[in-house]
Amino acid sequence: QQQHQQQRFPGAGGLPNPAAGGGAGAGAGAVGGSGGAATPVHKSYAAVMSDLEPDHVSPSTYPRTHRGKLSHKERMTMSPLQKLVHHRRIPFKLFLHLCILGLATAYTLTRNTVFDGWMNDSANTFRQLLGDSSKEGYVVLFSQDDVRSHVQTALGNYFNFTNTSLSDIQVRDQVDVGCSWSAGSFDDVVTVHNFTNFTSGSWFENKTLFKSIRFISINYDFLNVLELPDNSAVYHWHGRAHYDSESGTGQTIFTISFTNEVLRHAHQGLIALNACTIVACVVHLLLTLKALYKSYIVYAFAKEALEGAPRGSEMTWADLVFSDKLAFFNLWHVTSMLGDMLLIIGACLAFRRQLGNWVYNLGTVNEDNALHMLGLFCEWLSFLKYLEWKSSLYALVLTLKASLPRVLTFIITVAPIYMAYALVGVACFSQHSDMFGDIFKASQTLFALLCGDSILLVFQTLQYNCSLGKKILAQLYLYTFCVTAITTINNVFIFIIESGYDVAKRAMYGDENEPDLLIDHVRLAEILSAAQSRLPGCEFEETDDEGHPLISPLDRDSVFTRSDTSDAGRAAGASAGASGGGGGGVGGGRDRSGGRSPEAANVQAQTLRELRQLRAEVQGLRMQLQSQQQQQ
Repeated sequence: QQQHQQQRFPGAGGLPNPAAGGGAGAGAGAVGGSGGAATPVHKSYAAVMSDLEPDHVSPSTYPRTHRGKLSHKERMTMSPLQKLVHHRRIPFKLFLHLCILGLATAYTLTRNTVFDGWMNDSANTFRQLLGDSSKEGYVVLFSQDDVRSHVQTALGNYFNFTNTSLSDIQVRDQVDVGCSWSAGSFDDVVTVHNFTNFTSGSWFENKTLFKSIRFISINYDFLNVLELPDNSAVYHWHGRAHYDSESGTGQTIFTISFTNEVLRHAHQGLIALNACTIVACVVHLLLTLKALYKSYIVYAFAKEALEGAPRGSEMTWADLVFSDKLAFFNLWHVTSMLGDMLLIIGACLAFRRQLGNWVYNLGTVNEDNALHMLGLFCEWLSFLKYLEWKSSLYALVLTLKASLPRVLTFIITVAPIYMAYALVGVACFSQHSDMFGDIFKASQTLFALLCGDSILLVFQTLQYNCSLGKKILAQLYLYTFCVTAITTINNVFIFIIESGYDVAKRAMYGDENEPDLLIDHVRLAEILSAAQSRLPGCEFEETDDEGHPLISPLDRDSVFTRSDTSDAGRAAGASAGASGGGGGGVGGGRDRSGGRSPEAANVQAQTLRELRQLRAEVQGLRMQLQSQQQQQ
């Protein structure tokens, strides 16, 4: 291990050497004099700090060094920018995360600009053409003549649309019609030549037969071509019109739905964005998995160090609660990994639609769009992890973290009251207003009242549509709910959130207790400081071939002891340094065979223990200095 260190850190002759042989003249002179053990003379604490801190140390606690291994504490408590400034470590995950956000967002906006708007406009054109001009998505027909006229107008517009359309839209010369009534069902084919005879047939004229009809369905087909300079697409539209008379209320409800089969869809920009998104997400996913593995290594180190702490120590593993242990594994990494996987699967499915046939159900969320949407949501949400290092930017998350448990508890308390009012509204007013037509509509109406919306509209609706007795009940019902909801429930919610924000402010601006409860990297700094004080030589991940931790550069560069040796000892050390030999010239303290005297071994062991103790004290002072700077 010492030979390995000598190769990696040449010129570190003053490092205390527990191995046999090895070492330069300075080390030999420090070990012992001629004929006796050396007596260590300790530097003052100011001198120790001067040795530890180079001249160019910045006020940010972490010195700027060459690129090297990070200690466990630095890995878990330094931001990506701090690692870049002080350790020359490029934040690849941050750059890849920004690339993924840019690519996925550009894909969504491009697709919406080029295709989604065009498809929605085409569908609205077809709906107007086939008789659905309402904003609600359905049309109510009240008589037999209304149904017959509606069907005849829709068929006429469909068969003439190729000639009247302003776009390149083609239609078939026949449609499939299905009809179901109480005695059975039948299917028919209506063409451009006989559709007028179809609507004047006996089952449209016979009132008794028409009353027995349950529903009529008509299938329409359109072929629509989109040609633009940088993309092209061929869409096969399938429209299904449905006339439903099963309610038994004397009404026929007309609805129409569309599906879209993409026969050809080529857009070079979307294909390139999808390919780049897949590559970036795969690399980012691997780096995030590596970060979680490193977190597990730090977790194991802290557990090993603190489990061995004696009773009465300042911190032991048993003192840590579940949230402290969970802080080692950043849950934002899990959210980021989920977003990466969803975007990869969604992009692969999008290739299928872009390069081949794909059925697109208009009005529903398709698989590729749903996965892309959820993945993009997770990626933007997980970007909050980079704001954790600037507490003022992390105020929203800290506030929710402090207040969410109490908010959930209060919601459980309010739920029975809310449900009671909703059920009373359905039982008493469902026949008088559609606002309370069912439990879902009643819940929506009450939530609007809770938020202070549509209060006057609800009052007036129940006032005009209810009888005298119901009017009094409606006024009592609405007044009591508004007083309970607006003056009590809303204000309690506000107070809970405000108290959570006060806790977050104390965490951000200087309370000594709150940061350990809210900010993970601050809490981890305290835990890892205690762990490193227990195992001060193991906080770096560098190991030798046998898996033993190497002494850190801080131990190598700091010399804490001097030896007052005899002239003979200094002469022997100088001779050993001049010859470059290992253990053969250590004055009086070592023999030619490379062994050490017991006195020299005890001195070195004591020196190394004091070195580790001083390093732990210096780390504690660094943390105090950082805390004071943050408060200022």
